[in-house]
Amino acid sequence: MIAALRNLTNDPDRTALHRSLRVALVMPVLFAFGLQGLESPQFALLGAFGAFSTMAMADFMGPFRSRLVAYLVLMLVGCLLIVIGTVLSNSLWPAVAAMLVFGVTLQFAAVLGGQFMLGNSAAILIFVLCAMVPASNDFIPDRLGGWILACTGAAVATALLWPRNERRDLYQPLVEAIRALAAVARSIAAGDLPGSGIDHAKAVIDRVREVHSAFGFRPCGPAGQRRALLGLIDDLGQCWVFAGAVPAGSRMSAEDRRLADAVATTLDPRSRR
Repeated sequence: MIAALRNLTNDPDRTALHRSLRVALVMPVLFAFGLQGLESPQFALLGAFGAFSTMAMADFMGPFRSRLVAYLVLMLVGCLLIVIGTVLSNSLWPAVAAMLVFGVTLQFAAVLGGQFMLGNSAAILIFVLCAMVPASNDFIPDRLGGWILACTGAAVATALLWPRNERRDLYQPLVEAIRALAAVARSIAAGDLPGSGIDHAKAVIDRVREVHSAFGFRPCGPAGQRRALLGLIDDLGQCWVFAGAVPAGSRMSAEDRRLADAVATTLDPRSRR
């Protein structure tokens, strides 16, 4: 049964599993604290949904400092949305108009990519929740308290519970793939057959694609950096195809060997002999 479930899932580095466990550990605690400890349903409501939105929907990526700043910005934006959503929760058409304005604004901000895109859905969910659950203005402090505690808990949980380093997890396999292709190009330049090197390069490139696919739709960094990263991964696959297309036992001219040597040096300058 467990083996069958592993075959059905695509979570090589257990990113989704760790994200689910963080939500499962933090969300019930905040809900119970608000409902039983403070006896405030509004605090519990925003604490529970805030924990889900910040850790399951946002789940910011990048270095610790970048994630901390992203959570801080999301908390401030969420506070504004909570106040406006609660004020408009007892009126229909003003809430609809505000949803149109905030929805368009947040979706437009998502084109900036990176943390803006990751926090977009979480911010929209918080506004929708506050606007659709009627409450008087007297409950604004309770809702703000639940939201602020949820953001604080998310920042702490993501830093302590299975912290991730996307740059290390993705860039290290990328470096290994580039060096493997450099070794293949160096073998071709020397007039030797790549042999097992071509298979090793294919395995490393497949590993890069697995790690990248584990991020799913969760991009990190500026839009230009993401496009360059995707282009590099595609180019690695094309380089492997070209290297594998070299016929066995083929005689290469001196110019072709110099070209292959230049390619190897460009990919991995340390491999130059």
